[in-house]
Amino acid sequence: MTENHSLMTPPNKQKLLLEWNKYWDLSKPVLIEKSPPNIIRTRFLQAMFPNARFIVLTRHPVPVSYATMKWTNSSLSQLFRHWITVHALFEQDKSSLENICMISYEQLIHHSSDTFARLEQFLNVPLRRTNTFSDYNKGYFDKWTTPGIMNYIRRQKMIAQFETQFSHFGYSLRDTTIYPVF
Repeated sequence: MTENHSLMTPPNKQKLLLEWNKYWDLSKPVLIEKSPPNIIRTRFLQAMFPNARFIVLTRHPVPVSYATMKWTNSSLSQLFRHWITVHALFEQDKSSLENICMISYEQLIHHSSDTFARLEQFLNVPLRRTNTFSDYNKGYFDKWTTPGIMNYIRRQKMIAQFETQFSHFGYSLRDTTIYPVF
């Protein structure tokens, strides 16, 4: 969805605001809409809300794909392809965005103080900070590296198929400790 989408109308803007207002505390200085599919709707949302700021949070494709398997009948390979497609579309769109801050989930977990400082500067508001974050990636990475000959063979095939594409976005299937730092 881009600024040229057929839903780009004043009545649709009002409808969208009414839907989101149900979930927002309008007394707060920052209002958040965090639906993951919005990564490919940023240009549309920017046209609808010209003063919007976009915080795009990326996450390693292994945990994203395993987590998504709970809601879909897609295979891990299909979800890897979907992750690549979505991020490639966003990569094309991001040069059209005026107010964007990119962070990775892994940055947030491992360098939370620096990440919060960047977010505070980007939003120009103080944020309530927490001292600890749970790394929910670990369980998914454990599943990815589970011993066993069939899992090993399957994993090696997927690494051969997807490693180059994921490395373009700063991630690795071989070394899951590699992540982008924006």
